[in-house]
Amino acid sequence: PAFTGKTHEGKMVPSPKAKHQTKDASLLHLAVQNCNGLRKEAYKCRLANAMDAESIDVCCLTETHLPTTQSERWDSGHTVLTSGMVQPKRGRGTQGVGACLSQKAVAWHEAAGSRFVAINSRFATFRLLIGTTTLYFVVWYAPTSDATPDARQNNLDLLSDLTDKCGANEILLIMTDANAATGPSSEQDCVCGPHSSPHENIPGTHLRTLLAMHELYAPITY
Repeated sequence: PAFTGKTHEGKMVPSPKAKHQTKDASLLHLAVQNCNGLRKEAYKCRLANAMDAESIDVCCLTETHLPTTQSERWDSGHTVLTSGMVQPKRGRGTQGVGACLSQKAVAWHEAAGSRFVAINSRFATFRLLIGTTTLYFVVWYAPTSDATPDARQNNLDLLSDLTDKCGANEILLIMTDANAATGPSSEQDCVCGPHSSPHENIPGTHLRTLLAMHELYAPITY
């Protein structure tokens, strides 16, 4: 899922069939993928081919299983920016986040100053400048259900801090594997729209409270 804000200038409107245009950020093609490892060449080729087939400009990644923070240009022309693990490991909840950029998105990233901030193995941020519109991405891999309440809360506190770093004239996009169910639409907030899931769990309740506090919403549920 992705979460974005409509309190900043501009608005992100999903448009899966629209053609690429750099003049309107609403026509940007985005994806977020739990890739369950990105070490093997076959996995990289699969991701690159999928992005080309679906005309994806930016695919944000979780569970890369990569041990380092790096920037790598693939033969396909895609560039991958990663925030890696301190200690490589395997199994459920393995971390590592990043983003795979098309050649067009690389130019937008460079126009924004090539600022990829590798915070830790669960968080990274970067910006794209498309025309006069700046998009601020927060890539986040949330703790799994076996995490302690303190670990989950510390994670949300950092997410809140990173959300606050969005400029007044920027569009914020939180690209995440949230490991949470935020529940159905409600008159109390605008986080979830009419196409959201009816299921809600404790991590989802806490996440929804944070999103409502920052006036963020889930575009895919509208």
